[in-house]
Amino acid sequence: MGRIETGTATTYEEFNVLRDRLQELVSDVNDISQVLGVSEEYQDKLTRLRHLVTESMFRVIVVGGFSRGKSTLINALLGDKVLPAKMTPTTAVITVIKYGEQPRALVYFKDRDEPEEVSPENLREYLLIRRKDHKHGSYSSRIETPVERVELYYPLDLCKNGVEIVDSPGLEEDETRQKLTVRFLNECDAAIMVLSCLQLFSLQELKFVREELIGRGYDHIFYAVNYADHLTEDDELDIWERVREKIGNPDRTFIISARDALNGRLHGDEISLANSRFPSLEKALETFLVRDRGYVKLQSAQGMLDTYIDELGELTEIRLNLLERSKLEDLQKLEKQFEKSRVSISEKKEYIVMRIGQAGAHIGERLYNSFSRRCRSIAGNLPTLARELELEGSVFAQTEYREAVAAYLEDWIQREIRDWQESEAREILRTEGEQIQRLVESHVQGVLEEIDELKLKLAPEFRSASSSLATAGSGFERLLAAGGSLLLGDVGGVFTGGVFGLKGAILQLGGVTAANAVLWALGLLNPITGLMASGAVAYTLWRTMSPRALEELRVEIAQQLREAVGEMPDKAERQIKKNAMEHMEQLAMVVNDGIRAMLSNLERQLKSARTELERDKYGAIDMYKASLAELTLTKQKLALLLEKGVNESAAAEGN
Repeated sequence: MGRIETGTATTYEEFNVLRDRLQELVSDVNDISQVLGVSEEYQDKLTRLRHLVTESMFRVIVVGGFSRGKSTLINALLGDKVLPAKMTPTTAVITVIKYGEQPRALVYFKDRDEPEEVSPENLREYLLIRRKDHKHGSYSSRIETPVERVELYYPLDLCKNGVEIVDSPGLEEDETRQKLTVRFLNECDAAIMVLSCLQLFSLQELKFVREELIGRGYDHIFYAVNYADHLTEDDELDIWERVREKIGNPDRTFIISARDALNGRLHGDEISLANSRFPSLEKALETFLVRDRGYVKLQSAQGMLDTYIDELGELTEIRLNLLERSKLEDLQKLEKQFEKSRVSISEKKEYIVMRIGQAGAHIGERLYNSFSRRCRSIAGNLPTLARELELEGSVFAQTEYREAVAAYLEDWIQREIRDWQESEAREILRTEGEQIQRLVESHVQGVLEEIDELKLKLAPEFRSASSSLATAGSGFERLLAAGGSLLLGDVGGVFTGGVFGLKGAILQLGGVTAANAVLWALGLLNPITGLMASGAVAYTLWRTMSPRALEELRVEIAQQLREAVGEMPDKAERQIKKNAMEHMEQLAMVVNDGIRAMLSNLERQLKSARTELERDKYGAIDMYKASLAELTLTKQKLALLLEKGVNESAAAEGN
């Protein structure tokens, strides 16, 4: 059947219409399945599908540093003063803003199972950073908080349209909180990076953009350059030049005034809102979410529902054939054939699951060995790099000089590790993915052919061209649908084999393994460099030291880093291999659950047919024929909805 055309909807409202109608079709199929009395496995996967459709929300995370106007921008998006906007660092935890009929807040603590409900007016004490670092006269970035996250519920139009806004800790927060922000990037459909035109791209911001955003290959980032109300026309031209210089393609960069947008929204001032240029950012974000993210989610649900309808039709036709053509003695023969085939198929299933497990271990071993080689190479080059290093600047205290050297070398190590991820690790995953794809598809296809032959014994008319078996999807797609498994993908969602295929699933799962290896490496490195840099005498000036002494100091730092890098593979080995195994186990689960569900459903048809032969045979036949007609109609509606879009499908259904 056809897939969703990307031009069918561009607004949240249109998308929600498609989602709601798709939800209605899922409910229709669920009603039919209950009438037919299908297996629990089938009901479970319909339940999961219904949740997938219902919970297809758009999640947008907003990131940025202190005084960039992040809270004001979020309030402008929401059209109300929901978050505090003060000239001090405020956001100490992740805050997720969702739709709710009444304003309320849930605070989730690290050491509690259940959240605490608080009034939104009293939420500031959970969000604000209060303790001051008196030594440096600034707010401390390393304050521990017992709060894990906060959920805010408001009756806001944007959230009612299915959009959740995530307010992240500021970039000046400690590494733990910054890593939390990076993790949430993977769970969000889009991200808005808030910058200031008054100080465009601080060193910290530029490092975050290049390493955490561009360096990780994220394609869902929007850049909001705030405080446009402070710019002249010449200033704006300069801003665009610097954007091109720092991040390249400026297509998703918007120069805006969040303050003017918020004031315009609060006071109904359309002129201020238009002058803020904020609506351009909103519209681009909406189009991206609907077209590039929303349709992937609907496609996943569409493919699964379409396959479920085919499968349910197959089972119903089998039941009909058994009732119309069989006697009790025939059923007994078929039951014996089924039991024999089930044993054979189960043995083959176990073999496939075993081979996938072996493949997971092999991927983990290859990634670990490759990571180890790269770490040895990094460690070997560090002393030479340190000797050749020349630092520019004014007078450095030795502590500052050590910190500068450590920061430079750490940055180089990070680039090397990320290069490993993008080159060697990616190539390993590509080659292994191709091998696993051939392995799974060849063996799975053999099992499915045996299952199909079993179906043909139960219903010989399936050999006709009109049979659902004649148009069934790939082996992996059929198993995914049969078992009702959902594989967690990258940005904001769920994907299935019906959308990305088996190879895509393998590469996606494996890619997480490689990314985790990188995060582990950086996590092992950063604390070491921090401690190392702080251990020097603070009063010796580098200009008073001879070039030879400075070189020895740099080599000393490099040697300590060399030891740290050399220990990385052993410390990360367990995690790398564990991740690879866990992700391949997900693939094995698809195979296991899919085959088991197929056999379970066939067994159920045989048992039900025996019962119905002994009771109301003809009443059951009428019921199954009516159900088949309803399934055919539902399949037609599904194709019409997703191929033609909102308006055309509505018109067609009304005729």
